[in-house]
Amino acid sequence: MAARFATKAIYADLMEIYRNAGEKLPTETRPGFLAYFAKHNEEEALSLIEQTLENLAPGEDFNVLPDLTRLFYSDDIDALLRKRLESDEPQKGEHCGISHLIARSSRRPKGSRGQIGTMAEGLE
Repeated sequence: MAARFATKAIYADLMEIYRNAGEKLPTETRPGFLAYFAKHNEEEALSLIEQTLENLAPGEDFNVLPDLTRLFYSDDIDALLRKRLESDEPQKGEHCGISHLIARSSRRPKGSRGQIGTMAEGLE
């Protein structure tokens, strides 16, 4: 919900929580944090996203990327996905899944913010 509704006023508090507990957080909770950070400070968030993906076990990035790209998508997120797609490392270049995310998300206007929940997807 923070990615959709929270203002920048809680950014520092959420960042502290994420930095202190990030690796201990359940994988499914991370996309919400990362989308919120990207919405309010994309430059800082991109390094967190890359770090998060690097620290996941092979194949676990698809517990993060679909929700992240649904909650927030931009040119920089698109570039990150394309970089992973072109990677020589098999776990980073999960070609079918990343290609699907790029295709699905690139139908939105660049720089658009995703919506939370399937009911809101048609409202963009």
